[in-house]
Amino acid sequence: MENRFKESVYIEQLMVAGESRNFPSALITPAWDALAHWCKQEGIVVGSNADLVRHPKVVQLYQSEVDRYNTGFGQWEQVKRFALLPISWGIDSGELTATMKLKRKVIMEKYKADYEALYADVSSGQI
Repeated sequence: MENRFKESVYIEQLMVAGESRNFPSALITPAWDALAHWCKQEGIVVGSNADLVRHPKVVQLYQSEVDRYNTGFGQWEQVKRFALLPISWGIDSGELTATMKLKRKVIMEKYKADYEALYADVSSGQI
């Protein structure tokens, strides 16, 4: 599933999570060069990555990418919510192994607040 989403030119890394939750969610690191090119075409000028990932048009772009790549998956396994992260994952920062595999436990620890926020307003199976 994660590899399918990474086919998007706008997604550098993505981790799907949601075990013991009502639905799957994803943490996404943008492909910064592709996103910068798209923003230039759209006339979006934002100073920092943190501001960029919160920009409504950028969030809308990623929602359309998530919707696009969700097709082909069953309703129960589709990503329902996602968080765009302003920092790329890397070997030196600890999120990736030397073979570029995700260190899921490290990512969940570092971005626990972002992950928990995806479920903050969910009650009894509603999305």
